[in-house]
Formats: sequence, C-alpha cells, structure tokens
Amino acid sequence: IHEGTDCTSDALGHYWNKDEITADPWADVTYRDVGPEGSATVGLHSVTTALYESDIDGHVFIVHDYQGTRIACAVLGNSVLIGAGGGASPEQNVLASAPVEFVQYFNYPGPLDGSAVSGTISPMVEYGKGAGLGQAFAFTLWGVDPACKDGPDPSTPNSCGVHIHEGTDCTSDALGHYWNKALIADDPWADVHYVTYDMGGGCSAEVTTGPLGTTGPGHCTTATRSSFKAVTTGLSLDAVKGHAFIVHAFNGARIACSVLADPGASLPLSAGGFIPYFDYAGDLRVSGVVTPMATLPAVFRAPSAIFGGASAFLTPTQSFAYSLRGVDPNCASGPTAGVANSCGIHIHEGTDCASNALGHYWARGSFPDDPWASVSYRAESGLFGRYTATGVSPGVITGLYQSQIAGHAFIVHDVTGARIACAILQSCPDGCEAQQEQSGGLGTAWFGAEGATGGRRAMLFASQPHPHHCPPGCAPMPPLVTG
Repeated sequence: IHEGTDCTSDALGHYWNKDEITADPWADVTYRDVGPEGSATVGLHSVTTALYESDIDGHVFIVHDYQGTRIACAVLGNSVLIGAGGGASPEQNVLASAPVEFVQYFNYPGPLDGSAVSGTISPMVEYGKGAGLGQAFAFTLWGVDPACKDGPDPSTPNSCGVHIHEGTDCTSDALGHYWNKALIADDPWADVHYVTYDMGGGCSAEVTTGPLGTTGPGHCTTATRSSFKAVTTGLSLDAVKGHAFIVHAFNGARIACSVLADPGASLPLSAGGFIPYFDYAGDLRVSGVVTPMATLPAVFRAPSAIFGGASAFLTPTQSFAYSLRGVDPNCASGPTAGVANSCGIHIHEGTDCASNALGHYWARGSFPDDPWASVSYRAESGLFGRYTATGVSPGVITGLYQSQIAGHAFIVHDVTGARIACAILQSCPDGCEAQQEQSGGLGTAWFGAEGATGGRRAMLFASQPHPHHCPPGCAPMPPLVTG
C-alpha cells in the first residue's frame, strides 16, 4: 500500500504510521509466482502498519516486478467478501478473521464430535474470470480429526478435506462438491485438505471434547496448520454464498458443517434497560448500557512443541464496554476476595429477566473453568450519591458465537455476589431501529426514542476507534443527552 490515492500520478512511498513505527513494514512483503507460465500468485500477508481501515481506504495498492519496478496499480475500495458463520459488511475491502460456527454433520455417527470443530475461515475472496474464476481463503481450525497429522490418505476420497458443497444447509445432505461443471471437468476440491498437529493435550482412552479440540482412542488434542487455499471453481462469490462448507475426517466422512453466510450476521449486541433481578428485594437500581458486545476470534494460547514453543489458536471470545449507574457502593474497592460473583458482570444461561437466569454462560463442554469468574466492576462515587461503573472487558473466552449469546441475560451482582439487575443482550434495543452498517471499521448506528422526554439516543460502535473519522455522507453529531 502506497501513500498515493490515484493511479494516474506518482504513488509516492510505502504507507504506514511513521509516528508509531520506524522501520518500513512493507520492505519484505513480496509475492511468489505460482501460476502457469508466470500468470498468477496467491498468498496471505499480515502487515503491522499502525493504520486503521479508514486510513488506508482510497490509497493505492502497487505491484512490483522482479527488479522492483512498479508495474500495476489499483485503489483500495469496495470488494466482494464473504465468510462462514458471519463477518463484516460486503462493502468492506478487508474482512478480518471471524469465528466460524460449525455444527456436527447431520448424519455423522461419531466417534469424533463435529460440533467441537471451530476456528476461522477468512478472508474468502473472488479471483479470475470465466473458467478461471475461483475462491481464495485462509483457514485455521481445531477440534478436527487428529488422524490427519500426516495429511490425507491418498487412497480415500475426501480424506481430511475442506470443501464447499452444493447443499445450502447443515440439517440435510450437503450433496457433492460445488463447482461449475459446465466450464471445469475435473473436481477442483479433490485435493483441498488440512493437516493436523498434536497440541500436547494428551491422549484419552475414550472420545471426549476439551478446550483445544477432540481426543479419542490413540488420538491427542489437535489443530490444523494455518493454511491458504485458492480453488478455481468457475463460480463467483455470489454463487457460493449460502452453500455448506464441510470438514471431513481422515476416513472421508463428513464431520462438521457451516454455511457461507452473508456478512452482517455478527452485528454487535447491547444490553440496556436494566431492571431489578426478579427476586432481588434490595434498594439498588442499576441503569446504563453494556455495548458493544462483540464476538472476536481471540487468541487462545496453549503449550505445544509446534513452532518451537507456545502455539496460538483462535476461539470465540466476547469483548464489551459498560457504563452503569446505581451499582453497589461497596464495590468501590472491587470484588471481595473469595466471594463468588462479588461485583460481577456476566452473561447467564437464562433468556429473560422474569425468572431464574441460571448459571454463567459458556461452552462448558470445551472449557472446564468458568471464564466469567473473574469478570467484575469497580464502583466510583457519582452524582446524587449514585455509584457508577465504567470499563472495558478486553475478552472473555467463552467458546460461544454471537448468535448463541444473543437473547441471553446480562446480570449485575453486588459485593455479596447477589444478583441485583438484569438486561437482555439484543442486536437493537427496544424502541430503536437499526440503521445501515457503515464501512471503515465502524459498526451499526442505532437511533430511537428513549425516556418520557423522547430524547434521541445514538450508539455508534467503533471496533477500531478513530476520533476524526466520519463515514461518507455523515456529519459529526452534537453532544447527546443520555438517559
């Protein structure tokens, strides 16, 4: 990426935040020719530029030849991208890795647990034209078949395979591999597969699931090597969208399924309009908001001999900010050591505020320890004697996806651990109407009436805060009166 913003003049130098980074991060970003007669290249790079998506939008992307000469130019703008299990706006030119929500294939009998498969599939981009049209994507998966540690069995069709299929759901037969058979004779998915690694999780005499995947007879906890595939299917992204993405076992059996979804299925959630917990008889009255509640592919580190040390894998994790009023003043020093749920703020299994919210909500089959146990607030003195709590939770590794936590109860506790307030996580608060999702790293803006005065509320999620950025066609709003 260069500093220039058009392809009709000098593109200037490489583009990065020179105030934050001294050395040029683009210096060693190159490509390798892999196409017939020097015609194509595929690859995946991660470049630390200290720039936001909104910063690079509109800048030029330059391709150099072997001598370093600039030979081609394009302006970073809109592109077509989709992901499995949700992702970002289709107008975004970058799709960050997003957690993929897999379910066990509808008729897979075991012994592996298909629902334990998780990870990321992204970005999926379209390349080529006509018979050269295809999909390029990266993936990192865990909970896959440990028997694939040496790759697929060459004599077994679909061994250790990862493929797009003709089917469009995960509740019935996904049919065969999906490609344009009128343009391409041979199955382009036949040799697309994964390779697993032992992550040092130990072996088990019987099939179980754990935080790092699946174990079984003679098997150890495993994950795939991060991989990048380019599959020439003769199909556009519009054509493959909505189709099933299937993960196969070493014996070729279909073990897990996810549907390539329209981006936007993972909109941030909010919990507001707190009411007293259904059986709380005390005087505290909590108000405020928890927002945005986003599900991210956070790093989960595990000891491993892979890559010469600790290995990092991705698992669904909730990150959220909160601004609460009327919390327990006794939480001014934080939670009381040794007291369960003291000053806690947690997502619970319950889905309403009129009955028992049940226990903390996380993927208990994958993570034995409660990730919410240490999530708490610290109270500060506010106006009129009401205590407030504000903060950001950088990440709670629950193993749950955005679609799974939506509609669940968010509970506030007092210093004794008692449940004092409840609100429901939802994609658009009561009385509000979701507006168009903006590109440039922004989330969804909600507008609606709040309170008896009819004051307008606006919440703009910024997954990548950028104080001077405002989407095209918008103007900064005046200060808002909060309820």
